[in-house]
Amino acid sequence: MNEGRLRVVQCLLFIFGDGCWITPAATTGCKLGVSRRWALEHAGVKEGVIMAQDIREGESVRLSSAVGGFRRGKVTLKPRESTS
Repeated sequence: MNEGRLRVVQCLLFIFGDGCWITPAATTGCKLGVSRRWALEHAGVKEGVIMAQDIREGESVRLSSAVGGFRRGKVTLKPRESTS
């Protein structure tokens, strides 16, 4: 986190808010990938600043990468317990 702003580097993050999907603005230092550009140009996704307090436990999110494509995700704020 940077001043409370979330940053994702291995894949792109999309959260639903204000009636549309939002991805971090380019000015936040997020990854500027091909799938992000496609979503902005063709899927009605908007850029915005996503603050830590905007994210809720169990919230449905979307993630994307050039290799993995678009996929669903779920916010888990609590650390996973070790299985070892």
